[in-house]
Amino acid sequence: MPLRFVYIPDCRAEELEVQAIHQYVDLPVRAAFHCGDALLDKIWSVAEHTFRLCSGIFFIDGVKRDKWIWSGDAYQSFFVNQYLMADPDIDRRTLLALRGNDPMVTHINTILDYSLFWILGVKAHHDAYGDEEFIRQVYPKMRSLMEFCEGQLDPDGFLIGREKDWIFIDWADLDKEGPLCAEQMLYCACWKAMAEAAARLGEDICWPGTLWGLRSQTR
Repeated sequence: MPLRFVYIPDCRAEELEVQAIHQYVDLPVRAAFHCGDALLDKIWSVAEHTFRLCSGIFFIDGVKRDKWIWSGDAYQSFFVNQYLMADPDIDRRTLLALRGNDPMVTHINTILDYSLFWILGVKAHHDAYGDEEFIRQVYPKMRSLMEFCEGQLDPDGFLIGREKDWIFIDWADLDKEGPLCAEQMLYCACWKAMAEAAARLGEDICWPGTLWGLRSQTR
């Protein structure tokens, strides 16, 4: 069974034998940094080691935290991956695991903006690796996710959270009820990402009721 800590009771060494299997994905680091400042070199070393600990089958949020896949955390990891490991496979695994299967009944990680970061994560992956095959694979799920978001627009066409949705776009102590400007910026960026993906695949994304009315051409 998976474990993080093991308690070994007091006993003589000859009475106890412990074995463990560590499963991991060997992700080589393809970047290096050295300068004349020992502190900066140390910061790089610790940051690189920490990021590798949080990378494996998926990008996780931290080895001493949930050890879980969070869309917002993963979105940042996609960019670090481009420079440190340049490994497209871990992007794909993480994105597929986060999205799950249709139908959509709740936001990714139950967080409104984390659904939007998933769409933007697919775009970031394609921008880095030109992975059109992956875009083609996940485009139906991109579309169904955006249709799910369309179902929670207010009368003015702004995206809002539902009851029990988490809003993580800003950790400040502010009122997060109703439409938030930052959420609309992410939502708009997602429509742009959808338009770019649709253009590559020859699809039309202009569905009835969309606020932005974007078609598959990009501008």
